[in-house]
Amino acid sequence: MGVFGKRAILGLVVCLALLTWCQGGALDAQEARPEPVLRAVSLGPNITETIFALGQGHCLVGVSDFDNFPPEARALPRVGGYVNPNFERLLALRPDLVLLHGKHEKVDTFCKDKGIRVAHVAMESLSSVFSAISQLGEVFQCPQRAARLSAAIGKDLEALRKKVSSYPRPKVFVCLWRSSGGLFGLGTAGKGSYVEEILEAAGGEGIFKDLSIPYPEASKESLIKRKPEVILELRPGEELSDEQKRALISDWQVLRTVPAVQSGRIHILTDDFLLVPGPRMGLAVKAIAQALHLEMDGDGS
Repeated sequence: MGVFGKRAILGLVVCLALLTWCQGGALDAQEARPEPVLRAVSLGPNITETIFALGQGHCLVGVSDFDNFPPEARALPRVGGYVNPNFERLLALRPDLVLLHGKHEKVDTFCKDKGIRVAHVAMESLSSVFSAISQLGEVFQCPQRAARLSAAIGKDLEALRKKVSSYPRPKVFVCLWRSSGGLFGLGTAGKGSYVEEILEAAGGEGIFKDLSIPYPEASKESLIKRKPEVILELRPGEELSDEQKRALISDWQVLRTVPAVQSGRIHILTDDFLLVPGPRMGLAVKAIAQALHLEMDGDGS
């Protein structure tokens, strides 16, 4: 198991799902205080990445258990995750600001009792990432850097959308998790999910985009019925050998009538940024686009 492993994949998807259902994300009265941030703790990998991308990594004194990028984040103290924050460790770091996804009653109550400011940051969709970058630019008093970062990300995404627009849009099944050793408990992406958004930006059409549940489970029977032309299995951060990838791909051979299996269009993607809405989401779109449109490989784009 690699840097993340199954626990981290599930954790990231759970966080994405929680964010999709959360309300809010804007600064409230407690968060709007103008004091400069000197010691911050981030409880989200994408929040941490964004803070570093804004050149404010020096303000971070602690991060969540899932924070592995940029490399400098790996050396920072860990304070648990969104689901299981370690309040003892957090308090020991003496932060003046805690940043977390959406709303979190336990963290909010703890920080209020201890006199620690809280910033709720929503980064569960493409559009909300840009809003969050602007928000963090205000929090860390670097709005111009935030504007430049958003512009650069937007430019990359627009270029990718334009490029894939000339290719056919294949029907795609995205596998986010499954039971080991077989095709059971297949987790996928539905309507309103970040994964469905980046798939669409990459020039693909999710076979479950009609489902209102952002991250549903799928059955083998449903795949046979919906006939995906491409299967993408996302295993972010896992260090898989060629033999391990071949074994994973062989599991799909039981679905012999599915077009993706018949044509061999099954891809195992392990890039660590695939499920992290944030500054590197353009890389996620590009990685998926290159799997869907093999013509893109090696063209220098």
